Amino acid sequence: MSQQQDVKELAQAFQRLAQHPPIPLTLSPEAGFLLLAQLQLAMRHPANTGPGSETIRTFAIELQQRLVELEPDLQAVLEKGWHPEFDVKQPTDSPRLNYQRLPLDIQQEVVANAIALRMACQSLSTASGVPLEAWITEFSEEANKLVDQMSAETIVKQMVTLDTVREGKSP
Repeated sequence: MSQQQDVKELAQAFQRLAQHPPIPLTLSPEAGFLLLAQLQLAMRHPANTGPGSETIRTFAIELQQRLVELEPDLQAVLEKGWHPEFDVKQPTDSPRLNYQRLPLDIQQEVVANAIALRMACQSLSTASGVPLEAWITEFSEEANKLVDQMSAETIVKQMVTLDTVREGKSP
């Protein structure tokens, strides 16, 4: 089936929906709050335009008004949801490495090293009688201190250097 045919069938199905009675919807106030937050975020997307977006905007505004009726102290907070300048900002200059942004082969290497670490800790635990969790906690605290002081670029360079040494080449 072609994309054009899909669009035609969707338009026909959408027109048939208009012939049905409204769908009753019951939400807890908490779910209403969360739904409104998601709708506000979606409505701020620059490509979210047209009649569909206006229908959803109207629904979201009505939901906001209903929530304020229930809890007037939410008025200011709910209004801020329409404005990106009030978004909670995530630090973008953090020196910590975002695991998901690493190439897949490096992600796999990290997982392999984590498994090797766990196995080494298990061996140490068995040999010394000190619980595995104690070894991991101590190692993790020290590793985190070091990693927190490194940039993502430095961490990747270190990983590349380790790979080079493993392959028997000079770094």
